[in-house]
Amino acid sequence: MYEIVYFLTALIYEIIAYVKAIGYEFLCYLKALINEIICYHKAFIYKMMRYIKELVYEIIYPFIHHLEELIHETYYFKVLIYEIIYYLKGLIYETPID
Repeated sequence: MYEIVYFLTALIYEIIAYVKAIGYEFLCYLKALINEIICYHKAFIYKMMRYIKELVYEIIYPFIHHLEELIHETYYFKVLIYEIIYYLKGLIYETPID
């Protein structure tokens, strides 16, 4: 009778240990899977950030630079027009009328 109880107790402990091992192994696989997903998404995010950075440096930054040049050129063009107008006004006012 005691042998059966010991056998069943040992069997239950072995089953519990086996279930714990399976559970632990499952948790290890689950943890590895989650880490893999996180690393993949980190890599994806870094790749997208790199593409955005390239987009900014290759397209947006030169566009802004050309826009700044255009603004400076139009400013100098305006200054040139104002100087021409003031020069012409000076010629008109300084020219004696006969």
